[in-house]
Amino acid sequence: MKAVYKGPHGEILIDQDKCIACKACLAACPYGMPMFNDQKLTSYFGEKQPLFSPSNPPTKNAQPGKAEHCTLCSHRLAKGKEPACVEICPAKALTLVDFDAPTEKQKALLAKAVSLKAGVNTKPKVRYICSNMDFREVALK
Repeated sequence: MKAVYKGPHGEILIDQDKCIACKACLAACPYGMPMFNDQKLTSYFGEKQPLFSPSNPPTKNAQPGKAEHCTLCSHRLAKGKEPACVEICPAKALTLVDFDAPTEKQKALLAKAVSLKAGVNTKPKVRYICSNMDFREVALK
């Protein structure tokens, strides 16, 4: 149905209007990223109310019975902003890197980083650095 596509910033997106709920994307993704909204939730919080009003409200609600996953806040990337998780992380543990023009500091980070499941040859742009876990074991599988 071509519901899964690459966005303008390299992010993988799901067009929920094209999704026919066949779950083929769940089976095909080597990273296990797509999820299926079978709980009929239309909000991240479900029936509960958040403890605070988020400063980055969602741009659209989830559609029950459709595939979904993180969009890297493509609506924020389009405005030149970072994804909400990067902006709000109190430990500054997340970094968004422009692979086409990384800074010197980012180049040093990329040299230490590994991608998960590099063996499936999908050329992912998401990389991980972790001081208390060896991602290389997971990356080779």
